Amino acid sequence: MLRTTHSNCPTCSLVRRGCAVLAFTSALFLLARPLAAHDGLAEQIAALSAQIAASAASPELFVKRGELYRATRQYPQALADLDRAARLDPAFAAADLVRTYVCLDIGEYRSAADAATRFLTRQPGHAGALVARARALVKLGRVQDAAVDFTRALEAQPQPDVYIERARAAATAGPAAIEAALRGLDDGIRRLGPIVTLELEAMDIELRLAHYDAALARLDRVSAQAARKESWLARRGAILESAGRLDQARLAYQAALAAARSLPAWTQQTAASSALIERLRIDLTRLAPESSTSPRK
Repeated sequence: MLRTTHSNCPTCSLVRRGCAVLAFTSALFLLARPLAAHDGLAEQIAALSAQIAASAASPELFVKRGELYRATRQYPQALADLDRAARLDPAFAAADLVRTYVCLDIGEYRSAADAATRFLTRQPGHAGALVARARALVKLGRVQDAAVDFTRALEAQPQPDVYIERARAAATAGPAAIEAALRGLDDGIRRLGPIVTLELEAMDIELRLAHYDAALARLDRVSAQAARKESWLARRGAILESAGRLDQARLAYQAALAAARSLPAWTQQTAASSALIERLRIDLTRLAPESSTSPRK
């Protein structure tokens, strides 16, 4: 029988260790955002502390506890555990990944970028680390470098929120970059489909560029997926009003008000519906025919 690993083989030991670290860092990617403290975390920290007391030579235990300290926003304790893990095993990559997230949480953006870079030298292409470094680089004003990391992360793992982050970062780099941000969102829509959040983000950019017809086309695609139309009709009215097409805006506001008033009475009485109905009344009063002006081109 052919054996694929050998317990005493140094190469096989390295392979097993690499697989364990990869699995560990994949789990940590799920915890990439700060977590609110909740029941159970204190018990988990206590359990890990007991394990550490019995086996203080394990860097993995310190990193796991450091992530739990981060989840409860005990950042000094988290950093102390990560320091201990690094001293025990400087090559244990997960310590740098968690350090990246901790430093992002506390606003130490240069340290976050440096920790992510160290991690990525060992695990290139890790989507979570690339996004984390990109966020740090945006805060440091290195928008073009951040865009490269966002793009690499999207190639590995396309996510709508990362497309949006990349677009917002790109749009801060000047007028020419806004068009690039829009193209990036359209790339996400082509890959992932007409996701509402992507279309809305692109629609906002179209409006910044005064591309009113393009914004309306995106709105039509989004509203077609919605069961209720009143808020989308109200948004259509706002876009048409911004474009100076006041007669069309008035018709859209009227349609929105009619849709809102067709809702069951209890729905109309909710805070959101009541506010929308009142705003539409104000919009229609403002756009009374005698106040109309010539539409802009």
